[in-house]
Amino acid sequence: MKLVRMFVSLSVFAIGWRAFGGEITNTVSITTNMLFYLETQTSPPGAVSRVHSYDRIDYMLIGTETNPVYYRHFPAGNFDFHLYDSNGVEVAKSKATQYISGSASKPSRYDLMSRSYLPYLTHSGAGEFRGLFTPDDVFQIRNSGIYDLEIRIRLCVIMTNNVPDVRAMLDGRNILPSGYPFARDFGILESPPLRIKVIKE
Repeated sequence: MKLVRMFVSLSVFAIGWRAFGGEITNTVSITTNMLFYLETQTSPPGAVSRVHSYDRIDYMLIGTETNPVYYRHFPAGNFDFHLYDSNGVEVAKSKATQYISGSASKPSRYDLMSRSYLPYLTHSGAGEFRGLFTPDDVFQIRNSGIYDLEIRIRLCVIMTNNVPDVRAMLDGRNILPSGYPFARDFGILESPPLRIKVIKE
């Protein structure tokens, strides 16, 4: 079930600085009219830069304009994420990552009609707010310390010459079951990396 969080005004601030030896980027632009960031249930509303390994991480997609932006999620492979220790060594993932990892693939016309690529929309007054994972559940974190989480989101959007077609993404017809008239134009849009700190006590 999709959860929608309403906003009176958009108040998201991107942060980029050096801390604990790694660069933090807690908000990224997916397109010119859509932002991606992370929250937790225990933090104030807005993008977080640090979480505890036991926190449930939620993600937010929010438009930057009043016009709705239409997109779809993949059946699998909607996220690419990695955790690194202070030496830059990647932490192994657990089996629990199978439900959110995998390969994303472009949909066929049949895929669109079967609704396996679920459609969504967002704008500056309403964002898509959903639970993602708890670091302790998806990574084999064996030692206490401060870790770097890097995560990208993948969206199924309309492309022109392998570039997101922002104008077409404003056309509500692309989330119809048939995807008309864009059924052959959907592609994989991957966000820039979002980086935050994970604290293991």
